[in-house]
Amino acid sequence: MVRRGKYLLWLSLLIGLSANSTAATFNVLLVKSQVELGKYVYLMLSSDQTSPSLHSVDLRSLQGNFFVDSTADIVTRQQGQHWKLRLYPRQTGHLRVAPLTFAGIRSHYQSLDVDPAIDSVTGQQLTIETSISERTAWLRQQVLLKLSVLSRDQHVVLETSSPPLPTGELHRFETVTQATKTVDLRRHTIGWAYFPTRIGKQTLQLPPIYYKRDGVITHRFYFPIQHLQVMPLPLYVPANFVVGRLSLQVMPYTHFLLNHRLHTINIRLHAAGVLQQGLPQLENYLHSTSALHLYPVSTNLQQTSTNTGLNSQVDIQLPIRSDSNGLSRLDDIELQYFEPGSGKLQTLRYHWSPIFFISPWLLVLGGLLILPPLVYGIMKLLFIINGYWRRYRDWHLARQQLLAATTPQEVRVAVLQMCRAEFGIGNKTLKQYSVYTGIDCEPLNRALYGRSGIDIQFLKQVYLQLRLKKLKFII
Repeated sequence: MVRRGKYLLWLSLLIGLSANSTAATFNVLLVKSQVELGKYVYLMLSSDQTSPSLHSVDLRSLQGNFFVDSTADIVTRQQGQHWKLRLYPRQTGHLRVAPLTFAGIRSHYQSLDVDPAIDSVTGQQLTIETSISERTAWLRQQVLLKLSVLSRDQHVVLETSSPPLPTGELHRFETVTQATKTVDLRRHTIGWAYFPTRIGKQTLQLPPIYYKRDGVITHRFYFPIQHLQVMPLPLYVPANFVVGRLSLQVMPYTHFLLNHRLHTINIRLHAAGVLQQGLPQLENYLHSTSALHLYPVSTNLQQTSTNTGLNSQVDIQLPIRSDSNGLSRLDDIELQYFEPGSGKLQTLRYHWSPIFFISPWLLVLGGLLILPPLVYGIMKLLFIINGYWRRYRDWHLARQQLLAATTPQEVRVAVLQMCRAEFGIGNKTLKQYSVYTGIDCEPLNRALYGRSGIDIQFLKQVYLQLRLKKLKFII
């Protein structure tokens, strides 16, 4: 029995040594322990075994802190296989590289310090900020994802793409530069508008944003992985309803038109946070009436993306015609849409103003009836204005004569001229004018008859104080 036990012991030791001699090795090496945001660091994977392939390593544990560029080929030799990965950090700070497992062997945690990005030309630090507008969104609701670069350089070039996603539609917007409260500091914002088309929990991995200097890509910034909860629309909301906000604008149009002729009304439907293909067909809400005929519309669709969101609009040219006289009005427009902020259905209503249609021959006849009294009234008004202007002119000429007068006789002539301007063509005496103005004419009479003690300048000042009473509104 003792001998048999010894044999079994030696056999187990030999099997253990044989197993240890054939066990695989798996090494994970982070080439650097410090890197700049927007740059990459190599992660080296190696094994002394050629099978299984290193492609079997699950890299998902790295994707929380890094974008993993695994496009490099695996190098396989007789001594084993090697795989060089590029890790792009998604944020600054102290990050941990999670362990990886291969052939039952688990690597250890490794640390990486990520420093802020530095502009390669100016040497100044770049501040990177990211934001998401919604963590919980309705189906087809717009979600804005923005990345901002704060830099003192006014000419920052940022580029990205909008690849197709299986869970929704991604639309990028161009870079928008804005001033900040800090002097000379600019905020350069780029990003996407995302429209989820599937309900449930979603994990968004967005494409890189390229930072260019002199046409060369110096940094690649990767958006942190975003988790989004997408809710289904309420059961009472039809599948084809707009999810966003609608507004309707009718351009100013003439409310007095000729019948039997074609006229055009311009309408603009604007949708905030709605894709172009999601706009309602407005022409389906425009119908002819018994007195007003509508014709096929022409439309012009537009879609714009900015850092405030994606906007769509359609410009419509609506031809109308009426064959009758009188007031006509189009049927009111009612558009329903789902407003994500309130989570309720909203109704957009537009009430048309009435349009008066008239036949051309009625317009001509009315013009012929109105024209004679209109011409007479205009001529009468011109005659009155001309008379007022003539009296106003004569009054000022008389005042100028009064200013230039040096003798009582010249003062008398100027005063009588003022009297004629006041009362028109009729003959008025100096005494009658004196009664009208309330100015005593005796001083002037004494001066005319050569009596002493009358100052000519005093007389002039007395009459210069007069104003043309019947034309105060002109003076």
